[in-house]
Amino acid sequence: MSLVAAEPSSARFAIGAPLIVALLVAASVALHLVWPLQEDTSWLLTVGQRMLAGRTLYTDILELNPPMSAWLFLPWVWLAPKLGMSADVLTALGTIAVCLGSIALAARILVASRLFPDRAAFWIVASIALLVTPVLTFAQREHFAVAFALPMLAAVAARAAGRSVPTWALVVAGVCGGLAMAVKPHFALAILLPAFYAAAMRRSLWPLFGTECLAAGATFAAYLAAALALHPEYFSDMLPIAAAIYVPNRNPLDVVLTRPFAVLTYLCLVAWHLRAGFRATPFSNVLLAATIGFLAAYLVQGRGWTYHALPAATLATIGFGLSPFWKDADRAAKRTSTSVFASLASGLLALTAAANVIERERDELPFIRQTAETLRGLGADLKVAVLSDEIAVGSPLHRVAGARLVNSGPALWIAGNAYAFCATHPGDEARQACDRAIARERATLLDDLRRDPPDIVIADKKARDWLAWAREDPETAKILAAYRPRAIIDHANLKVEILARDGSASPNVPPLNSGPRP
Repeated sequence: MSLVAAEPSSARFAIGAPLIVALLVAASVALHLVWPLQEDTSWLLTVGQRMLAGRTLYTDILELNPPMSAWLFLPWVWLAPKLGMSADVLTALGTIAVCLGSIALAARILVASRLFPDRAAFWIVASIALLVTPVLTFAQREHFAVAFALPMLAAVAARAAGRSVPTWALVVAGVCGGLAMAVKPHFALAILLPAFYAAAMRRSLWPLFGTECLAAGATFAAYLAAALALHPEYFSDMLPIAAAIYVPNRNPLDVVLTRPFAVLTYLCLVAWHLRAGFRATPFSNVLLAATIGFLAAYLVQGRGWTYHALPAATLATIGFGLSPFWKDADRAAKRTSTSVFASLASGLLALTAAANVIERERDELPFIRQTAETLRGLGADLKVAVLSDEIAVGSPLHRVAGARLVNSGPALWIAGNAYAFCATHPGDEARQACDRAIARERATLLDDLRRDPPDIVIADKKARDWLAWAREDPETAKILAAYRPRAIIDHANLKVEILARDGSASPNVPPLNSGPRP
């Protein structure tokens, strides 16, 4: 398991590495300060602001995911006003900082343990994987999860090889591993599989009780205890809803397996194997085990969404990118099949990043910009209600437009998932579950409109006419009678009608605000 000694070309490579990494960081900063954050991240920033304002998660705020999803962004939301920055900008910068910190700690462990002495190569490849590959998934929870996982994987690899690593580095790496599992519990697969590999390598169970594993377990246990103590409503109220109508809504396996990021993962794995083999070093084997774990987590979720596949694709990219530096890479690289698959993987990686940029600029951002401009023309400091089951209709739109979302949740996701569930699960029991979920959504929407009457209603009309759906409830229909159509925006996969409040329609509803509030 020896490594190929560093060549003179590697020394020259190291000289340019800081410049290359700096350019990658600058490109990531420029791109993600110009673009708004993704819809899920944008919504979670709003969740954090509401929590800091005193509202209760899972009671006043309807969030599907476990508490870690909200807690993950609280530091940026809390710190932003103290620094005089927007939470969105600070989150983008903070995400890059977390990724760089992850790379630095992983590199420190790998170099200290002599598992991968080419620090420059590791920095460049990991920076590409963590800062360039996640174009459409930047600052998602999965982005943080794979960044947290990387130092833990380096520590587990050192344990598998029986190499010495400073205790402080093992503790910090273990905490990072615990945080990765806390982001989504099934990400534990990406930590446990490498840990079992380390135990097999050492032919002992003691690696499972190493410093890094104990720190990871303690971190996850502390998170679980805090979640139970601070947010019992998630376990008693939200989790049953998710289990009943959200989790069963899965895409067919063939669809999930053929998504672009999944295909990118397969190609990187094949090219990685052909260039260096999977038995090159303990670190390569740990990366492989973690990639398989994250890929299994992607399949468990069953949605096929790009950001769900991000962790597996990121680690596969790192493994493929580092493969020329591992044992027997030079001999393997001479094979024609190796060159072909390496070219395919490299090309798909570049093509995926470029296509993601084009897709967002072509489909999502024009809708956000046009709708935000329309809202600004209707007044300042607007309060907005969203009638849609698509989170992308309201987020990041409400933040880009400087508006305040009045919905308790990011969208009418409970009703949307209920309709999808009923369409594929016939039977009285399923119908009753759907009816209960839809009735709850109607009651929540009515409470939101009464508690905080919006200035603007944005109604999705693409797949379902959600304005007509809302008007099926007599009390909601009375409130919505005070709103008049102002614009229809139809772009790509989104079509919405914008309605503004008309004070003459109801004496109990104030007119549309046309200027800043005091």
